[in-house]
Amino acid sequence: ETTQHLRVIEIDGLIDCVTAFLEQFPAGVELVCTDLITGLPDDNETSTSSTSGGTCTYPWGLDLIDTVELSLDNTFDWESSYPDGGAGANVYVFDTGINVEHGDFEGRAINRFA
Repeated sequence: ETTQHLRVIEIDGLIDCVTAFLEQFPAGVELVCTDLITGLPDDNETSTSSTSGGTCTYPWGLDLIDTVELSLDNTFDWESSYPDGGAGANVYVFDTGINVEHGDFEGRAINRFA
């Protein structure tokens, strides 16, 4: 079951342009690290800024992953390059630690050490 509400979540301490726009949001999603979340809009209220053609400059990493070809155009438009929403993509996370046993991964996350 999904809801069509647009949810905007602002997380304090991250770069300004990182905002999650989730048009289909699974019902009952567990929020992790809720102490980092500075505010959530009421389910009945939605406010957004422009999601396309805005003046926000995205970090170079986002610009690199929004297209199959290597083209830096200072935009982040993943929908045109990945119409399936990234289904089947392999994502590599370099971090100090991740809980691959967390239920949200549904067994799809694995640890690899270099």
